[in-house]
Amino acid sequence: MSTILILSGGGIKGAVAAARYVRDHELILLHVDHGQAASTAESRALAMLAAHWPKARLCTAALPPLNHMPSAVRAGAGPVVNSDPTRKQSDEAARLLSLRGLMPTMFSLGAQAALRFGASSVVVGISALVTGEHIGLPGQDAGPDARREALHAFDIMLEAMLRPRTRIRMEAPLMDLTYPQIVKLGQRFEIPWERTHTCEAPAGGSCGKCPSCRARAQAFLDAAIRDPASPATAVNLKPLPVA
Repeated sequence: MSTILILSGGGIKGAVAAARYVRDHELILLHVDHGQAASTAESRALAMLAAHWPKARLCTAALPPLNHMPSAVRAGAGPVVNSDPTRKQSDEAARLLSLRGLMPTMFSLGAQAALRFGASSVVVGISALVTGEHIGLPGQDAGPDARREALHAFDIMLEAMLRPRTRIRMEAPLMDLTYPQIVKLGQRFEIPWERTHTCEAPAGGSCGKCPSCRARAQAFLDAAIRDPASPATAVNLKPLPVA
C-alpha cells in the first residue's frame, strides 16, 4: 500500500481530494502555517479529518508569513529589512498579497515532505477556484491551461531533480471542477463536513462574512446540500444551475 501526501488546510477541497485516495492508500495530511489567521482552526480541522480516516495521519509545517516575503527581496549589498508588518492595507489587498505565489511554495514544501515520508505522490486541491495570485501570476487569468501548465512544470522539475526510484508525482484530481461540483463529489465520498474548516477568521467556526465563508455557503446552496458546519446560509444567495 503506497503512501500519498495531501496538501490541505482542513477545508473542502483538501478533504475531497484526500477521500479519493483513502481506501487504497496511507495518507499524510500536511498542514502548512504560512501566517494565515485561521491556521490553528485549520490544523484542528485537519486533525479531526485524520482521526476520521483510519489510515491517515497529520503532519504540520510552518513558513514565514508569505505576505511579507516579497518585501525581503532587494538589489545590491547590505542587510535585508522587512517592511513594517503593521502597515495599513485594504483588507482585499492584504488578502491577495497573502496568496501570491502560494501554490509553488506549497508544491516545494510538499515534495520535501513526500521525500521524508516516502510518499509516491503529492496531491493538491487545485480546482477552478485557483487564481493567478495562487500560482504566481498576479493580475492574470488562471484558466484550465494555466493550471495544468503550472502543475506540469513543477512535475517536470521534480522528475529532473529526483532519481527514478524516488519519483514523486504531482496530482490534482479536482483540477477542472467548480466548487458546487466538488461539494457534490464530497457528498458521494461521505465527507464529514462538520470536521472541515473554511473561515478566514482566527476565532474558528464560521463567521459567514469572509469571502471563503460566502463562497462555501454559495457552493452548498448551488449543490442543494445542507452544510452542517455552517450556522446559517449567507443572505442574498441564489441557487445556480450546476452541471
